[in-house]
Amino acid sequence: MGSLRDAFDAATLSLFGVFVALLVLNRVGVAADAVLYVTFPAYAVAFFLDTLLFNEFGVPAYTFFFALWALFAYLEATVVVAVLRRVAGELRPRHRTD
Repeated sequence: MGSLRDAFDAATLSLFGVFVALLVLNRVGVAADAVLYVTFPAYAVAFFLDTLLFNEFGVPAYTFFFALWALFAYLEATVVVAVLRRVAGELRPRHRTD
């Protein structure tokens, strides 16, 4: 669906920056918990893997949570940019040559 270009694009980095800003604003108490809904997939995977590390390997809780969140939030931003590009390409009018 996407390409490697989407992973290192300015749009992906910008969206990831928005995700990080929302998380920071939420953690310092400026933004409500609802702002984390946009990064829920990354949040859920990071929480699952952090819990798995704690339960199975005895790693203290939240040791890797934010690193995992950052990784999966970046992957989420890459997928969102790729999907938006695909949708924009589908909606673009095509020129016919008759």
